Amino acid sequence: MSIDFNLTSKTNGDRFTANVSKDDVAKFNINVKAWIEDNDEISNVTWTTESGQGGISDTAIEDGVISGLVSFSQSGRTNISILLETLAGMKKKIWLVVGVEDGQVYQDDYGMCQ
Repeated sequence: MSIDFNLTSKTNGDRFTANVSKDDVAKFNINVKAWIEDNDEISNVTWTTESGQGGISDTAIEDGVISGLVSFSQSGRTNISILLETLAGMKKKIWLVVGVEDGQVYQDDYGMCQ
């Protein structure tokens, strides 16, 4: 499964949301070309699972798209931060908020999933 987002410096916030099922593996692709044009070239990208159960692997940046493969072993909510660092030392943190559903168990999302 592939989930795509676009990051610009003017038109959207710093948080992206998605819904997956327990035991899914999703490739997240975030197009940052417009953000790079308004700011600076990205020198480093750091993916971190801040809460929940998201196993991150195969992170990359290529042609203005940052990507990472994330596996979800438990239901609930997973928050992943992605820190972008530019050549000039500027930092930008964006968030992936992922609702992980277990099809076998009813789970109230309390309005988190839209």
